Amino acid sequence: MCPAKGSDLSQAAIAEALASVLERGLPVALYQLPQVTGNVMSPETIRKLAEEYPNFYLFKDTSGHDRVAESQLDFAGVFLVRGAEGDYARWPKSAGGPYDGFLLSTANVFARELDAVLTLLEQGRCAESQTLADRLTRTVDGVFKLVSAFHTGNAFTNANKTMDHLMAYGERGLRHEPPLLYSGVRLPASLMASAAELLRQNGLMPSKGYLGATE
Repeated sequence: MCPAKGSDLSQAAIAEALASVLERGLPVALYQLPQVTGNVMSPETIRKLAEEYPNFYLFKDTSGHDRVAESQLDFAGVFLVRGAEGDYARWPKSAGGPYDGFLLSTANVFARELDAVLTLLEQGRCAESQTLADRLTRTVDGVFKLVSAFHTGNAFTNANKTMDHLMAYGERGLRHEPPLLYSGVRLPASLMASAAELLRQNGLMPSKGYLGATE
């Protein structure tokens, strides 16, 4: 769950509202999502909740500012995951970073590549991990910029549907109809073509795609 919406909410108000749910004893993951809520939970607020509620087991930060994870406070064993895209090789604990892992929308598209980033870090092959992370970052950043000009639907959804379509079909994806959104509108063919070029430039465009065997 996230805090309630409101840029004027104090930390005390945020903590009180979250505590009313945590008190039920159910397993809870808290999301730092200021893009939606308009507010940010402070490191001290997260520490207080972690100390008081053992059922608070995971914290995800999509803010891109990483204040909680970088505060070096004791969060009583809460699992810290980063939701902000990009710079993937810098943040895991295996690279000396503050996070236990990732929770990314693009894991639906680049699960194998993101796993490789972490595996290379664990093997001490940091330069290789960084090179792969840079390729992923350039691709993801580029596709998110492309979809920002398309004002139907959700940017995260549109970016991932675009990339997944190409990962599914490879080059043939440009000959298939683009993905259909819930609104009934299809993503533009021009967007698919630009995204395909980004994938090619960064060595991530599959020759066949994971649905190739079904065609």
